[in-house]
Amino acid sequence: MSKAVQCLTKYYLGSTSCAAMFCAFLLSSGCGFTPLRAIPAIHVPYITKDTSGVFTQALCQEVALHGGTVSEDARYTLKAKLFLVSKNITAYQYTQSLDSEEYGNRLGPVQATKKVVVEIELYDNKKKKIVIPATLLQVEQRYDFSNANSQRDIAEPISLTEATPILELSLGRLDSMSGADSAAEDSIAVAVAKKILNHIAPHLQNT
Repeated sequence: MSKAVQCLTKYYLGSTSCAAMFCAFLLSSGCGFTPLRAIPAIHVPYITKDTSGVFTQALCQEVALHGGTVSEDARYTLKAKLFLVSKNITAYQYTQSLDSEEYGNRLGPVQATKKVVVEIELYDNKKKKIVIPATLLQVEQRYDFSNANSQRDIAEPISLTEATPILELSLGRLDSMSGADSAAEDSIAVAVAKKILNHIAPHLQNT
């Protein structure tokens, strides 16, 4: 904790009310976190081009987490479309064999970046007008996985004749490329849902 924060803490924690105000300030300004007030009911049609349904599910769950409900009779309709979903390999690693500590001359992917661009539009059914015109929002996430071309990334030698799968030793902290891709899709779907709600929340009215 910096000296400035320490001084502010000593100053503001003198009373319960000031402590509450200080904690609220930290929550609203630290680590990029913006607390949302309770939101009204929203009609969320199935997100266009969401073939797996993971993005639609994440968005509906995020609405529920902030006190809202998903209903066809809601005042607001939130339309969304997956404009772009891409994955780029961003890091490579040379392969290693089980019987040698030296790296080979073959590269294998070990890190990727997934990018999602979603187009949203918010419509007020009560006032019969568009509140937020078609807007593009972008989210990116980077994730690691094992190098399938490297024996050292697949198994860890425990003797001259025996090896243990490295994914078992990692206790879930490392996965294959396909496993990491699946986990990353779930994670980025939640991130997209949060970004959508943060964008539309200031335009929603509870009456």
